[in-house]
Amino acid sequence: MVEAVAREYRAGRRLYIVTTNIDAQRTAIWDMGKIAASGDPGALDLFRSIMAASAAVPGVFSPVLIDVEADGRHLRKCMSMAA
Repeated sequence: MVEAVAREYRAGRRLYIVTTNIDAQRTAIWDMGKIAASGDPGALDLFRSIMAASAAVPGVFSPVLIDVEADGRHLRKCMSMAA
């Protein structure tokens, strides 16, 4: 599936997934095609984590911890389905 998303991304199609950072109460928008096509060794794990977080309904499923890097800093975010 990840390869199919990467292929469609290279063809100009986009797939975005929205999650919520529970700690900061902020929305995160993920470009899944860009992640899939990145070739980064951690892309598959990140892709899977984002998919799981997008299905994590608060109070029903546990939130997902996602490791990200932003501005050279390594962060761990607690994410769940967008409210």
